Amino acid sequence: MLAEGLALASTTLLGSPQLFPPDFFDYDTQHSGGVQSMLDQATTTIRRLSLNNPRSTSPSAYTGGAHSLDILHRMLQDPTLAAGKTCQPDSDAKFTDTLNSSGDKIREYAKMWQVDSDREVPEKLEEVAWLATLVYGLSGWRKGKSFRSDFFLLHLVTSSIFISSLITHLSFPSQSALLRAQVSVILAWWVSRGRPPIPIEDYYSLEFDPSTLIPKALQVHPDESAIGIGKGDGTTKLPSNMWLAIIESCLNHPAEHLLKNQRALAHFDHLYGKTPQGYFEGKTELKGAELLDGTLFWRVALHTQKTLGWVREGEPQGHFDRAGLGWDHLWE
Repeated sequence: MLAEGLALASTTLLGSPQLFPPDFFDYDTQHSGGVQSMLDQATTTIRRLSLNNPRSTSPSAYTGGAHSLDILHRMLQDPTLAAGKTCQPDSDAKFTDTLNSSGDKIREYAKMWQVDSDREVPEKLEEVAWLATLVYGLSGWRKGKSFRSDFFLLHLVTSSIFISSLITHLSFPSQSALLRAQVSVILAWWVSRGRPPIPIEDYYSLEFDPSTLIPKALQVHPDESAIGIGKGDGTTKLPSNMWLAIIESCLNHPAEHLLKNQRALAHFDHLYGKTPQGYFEGKTELKGAELLDGTLFWRVALHTQKTLGWVREGEPQGHFDRAGLGWDHLWE
């Protein structure tokens, strides 16, 4: 993996210089130190950053800069980043157009998010998971409309799962650069898709009924003799392990990107799925953030699965959206 990464990095042109000018990689020498200090730091980080370690529910004392959800809120208030301001809906190069027109501004917003200490890294990894899931999941949802799975925003989720695997082998300056780069890319792609709204309050104001997103083949209607489930009350019962049903189904789906997305969301759910409502209260300016809870990950997974189709269970294949989610007329 290291050899492949070095080969790709040395032979691939920088596609977004507006986001990553040379000073993006300037490190304070106190962060790098000598070889032995880097090894000691890496060993400590590896011990702390197990993929299966739940994060602490207590606020970190080491977080600097703005919360990533604060940055979303501020960018949503910026009229110069609205749909049609950075690129046009009929463009085939929305991302490039956005960087050319507004890359400097997006970089300034991204610079508000800092990683100042290796002790912050676990918390920053969690922020990336929530940020990517929100930008993909709630950008594709509008009240009274069918969910739309944006092909480009979906890759913000699928790429974020690999950050934690790579970061344990990096020195702190490189950890910081990788995390900051991922957040910069998430924000830039979100703007390039028309900066769609993140309607947390509208979404959580509605009762969530998973049975409307699950095919009848997976719904359980127990007999009166069944033990511990239903007692013949006539209500629809969900599979006892919803993630098993999702993963098993998408293994047979022709769109490989669906499987990668569901794998990432399942991983995030494993780490953060027990987060209660109110976890973000007082931590961020983003409207409605206090309503967020750990169900977000499997909710987004179910919306995505329904949109792309439960083909294993007999539903027709659906399609990704490539038009752009921020332009109102494209929802009509």
